[in-house]
Amino acid sequence: MSNEWKRLGSVRKGKTGNHYIKITETITLLKDDVIQLQDPRKKLSESVASGRLTEEKAAEFAAKIPEYIKYDLVLPPKK
Repeated sequence: MSNEWKRLGSVRKGKTGNHYIKITETITLLKDDVIQLQDPRKKLSESVASGRLTEEKAAEFAAKIPEYIKYDLVLPPKK
């Protein structure tokens, strides 16, 4: 089993204000699989708080996240 957290796509805000899901990876989901919604900006803040990332690097990465990206879709490792 893989211990890898896999980013599958994102929840985005369309031009008309509606939200949609864009899948960016080819995946096969099984019954009872769980997909998490993770705020990419919040994850950067958590990385700074835990010491994995500097505030400068986090700000640099955050500036590159388009405003229309609301959440990342992440498949956690199987237990």
